[in-house]
Amino acid sequence: MLGELIQAAKARAQPDELVISSEDVSMVSPRDQYGSPDYWEARYQVDGAEGQVFEWLSDWAYLAPSLAPVLTSVGAHDDLSRVLHVGAGNSTLGIDLWKAGFGRGGVVNTDISETVCSQMGQRFRDAIFVRDDALDMQLARSLTALPP
Repeated sequence: MLGELIQAAKARAQPDELVISSEDVSMVSPRDQYGSPDYWEARYQVDGAEGQVFEWLSDWAYLAPSLAPVLTSVGAHDDLSRVLHVGAGNSTLGIDLWKAGFGRGGVVNTDISETVCSQMGQRFRDAIFVRDDALDMQLARSLTALPP
């Protein structure tokens, strides 16, 4: 949608100018920007280190009755088990999983935003937050190299 708005603005513009009106910008929903790493950096910088946590899907209290038996059946309660929480943002789900006894070998929370990884790492000092791109997953491919 943003690309279409830019094209429309170009069509209205004089040869050497590009004007995108406030009406154009108001038509772009945040959802259209979710694929942009810059959007997430800006969002978490505005939210700040003490910003409210946000659960995209649901919190652990809601998920536990359904998810805990599945995690247990695949060995996520084992001493050396690891959990990878991709796109963690400012969610506490990974921390809640660890507190519930899952990922005893480590819960790694990843996000595209260096800002939110730093903020959450400061808030939860015993947790691991690492910048990683969910579309590339360099960290996930190298998890065997991380010590338990």
